[in-house]
Amino acid sequence: MLKNRLIFTGKLFIISIVLFFLFLSPYNQFSGSFLEVEAALNMPLGGQIIKRVFCDNGAVLLCLIPAGEHLPNPVIFRPGSSDLYEFYSITVGAHILGTWERYDVCKIGIVYIPGPRIDIVGTSEGELDFSWDDPIGDPDPWDPDPEKDCPCRCDAEGEDETRAALRACGISFNKGPCRVDGQCALPSVCNCTNLRCLPRRTVRQICALAEISGCTGDMVITGGTECGHSTHAECRGIVDFRHRDSGSACLTDYIENEANKDDGDFTDLGQGRIGREYRSNNPNFPGRFLDEQRAGYIRHWHVEFR
Repeated sequence: MLKNRLIFTGKLFIISIVLFFLFLSPYNQFSGSFLEVEAALNMPLGGQIIKRVFCDNGAVLLCLIPAGEHLPNPVIFRPGSSDLYEFYSITVGAHILGTWERYDVCKIGIVYIPGPRIDIVGTSEGELDFSWDDPIGDPDPWDPDPEKDCPCRCDAEGEDETRAALRACGISFNKGPCRVDGQCALPSVCNCTNLRCLPRRTVRQICALAEISGCTGDMVITGGTECGHSTHAECRGIVDFRHRDSGSACLTDYIENEANKDDGDFTDLGQGRIGREYRSNNPNFPGRFLDEQRAGYIRHWHVEFR
């Protein structure tokens, strides 16, 4: 009887170890059927990490299930890169937001999780790739052609339409767009300002801010939905505005003056790690206004509209 119990216990232990390395370990180097996984440029993050894999070329690959999608996205990070931000230390099960800017390739094995469901989906410049051997699960029906029109995944419009709506409110921009409007292909450089897929709600809030503040004609957007930011992305209501130190005094004066009033449009929340933060009390443009002053960056207003 004791011998049988020991054998049974030993089998359970072995099974537990196998299951751990198959499904739970974030550091497992998988083998078996291989495919080339390419992380698309400017891939919007936002979702739950379901697997973290160290690839054979030293990169780290995170598999994410984005909100509203049934297939995860692979995102590759190169250890030691400045683009990695804090994501390297985030564990399986965590949720992250942001935008991925690099393009890299990592050769890894196909991994399965209970479901069944595809755990890793190869991407190439925004296109899904189902070319591996014996995949499980159904392909994602959204498979855009980079040469054709690419709609926003939220209530928003393309680059030209969004810029036209903002110009009508007296808003200007520091740089031209990164790419031709309507294409899914994403740029490899970020020295540009995109407004494509900025939510319509955010456009209305920006226009209301310009009108109520009296800053029509003096507000300049310096950051939108383009790559190169840790929080900005398409379909997120986050933009950067030029600061007084860079030649646009109106918005800065308005925020600071209102924060000094007992019932003003802004509340001063105090000095933070990278700048002073204000909360908008005006229902026409609620949100967080950060006077961002990080070393090595031009001082600007980082605004997250709600």
